[in-house]
Amino acid sequence: MKQTFKEFLTEIFDTIVPYKWIYKYPDIWRAEFTINNMDYFILFSRDDEKYTKWDIVFDIKDRSEDEDPYSLSGTGNTHTIFGTLLPLIKEFTKKNPNVISIIFTADEESRKKMYNRFSKKLATTLGDWNLNIIERATNNYILTRPQY
Repeated sequence: MKQTFKEFLTEIFDTIVPYKWIYKYPDIWRAEFTINNMDYFILFSRDDEKYTKWDIVFDIKDRSEDEDPYSLSGTGNTHTIFGTLLPLIKEFTKKNPNVISIIFTADEESRKKMYNRFSKKLATTLGDWNLNIIERATNNYILTRPQY
């Protein structure tokens, strides 16, 4: 049976690995997970000026010093990473009802395409959060709780 493109997009984020919260401070939270013997982290940091806004970054944990932070890894774990980020970000926003908006960015063209798909799925997963994608040299993805 043939799948529609929409059904395929839903499935690509279905693979999830266990994650562990490393710390939860008032202005910064960190979780880690492992995929195919590669360790990853996600970091939520509260904006200094607007406390209801949180920035999200994620990357390979303990990247070598000769590699640029947040650069493309080429591990082939993309779909599992994003699949794991969905429930992780949902848990974070559920445990922090004061979080009004979350923001992440993408520079590379290949990332922009994936982040465009991911951000739409994340908005739905969070409970129909409002999504604003600002497309420039660096795309900004801003998700805001529906009541704001």
